[in-house]
Amino acid sequence: MIRFENTLQKSKESQKPVLVLLVYADSNIDNKGFTNWIFSTIFGIQGQKYLAGYEYVPVDTTNQEQAAELAEKLGVKLPDENEFTIIVCDSDGKIITKRDSKNFNAPRFKSDGELTLEFDPVMLLTFLREFGINDK
Repeated sequence: MIRFENTLQKSKESQKPVLVLLVYADSNIDNKGFTNWIFSTIFGIQGQKYLAGYEYVPVDTTNQEQAAELAEKLGVKLPDENEFTIIVCDSDGKIITKRDSKNFNAPRFKSDGELTLEFDPVMLLTFLREFGINDK
């Protein structure tokens, strides 16, 4: 919560929206770096570029007490294991929009013609670009 409050203060100074990433990290992935892993490993330079449009608060929800307090304040449900929730707030902490990882799934056809849903990083990058402030 303290980190979130500090980030809101930075948001007032920078005029950037606040991006809160709630992640329940899988035990097979290093929890300490998991929230950064989403944007650096999968999205690389593009993800980092779009994150620059926000003041950013990554929250590993495996620390249930603090994460639950923040989720309650924001009025969101904590994500399930291996899922994430993204919340964009203004500098007063008012939610502009929120999405969970299922919102970034797109239909794909497997080689046998079966339709399945798979995570689409382009959809997430589009979301980040839409709400963040991008310098030219």
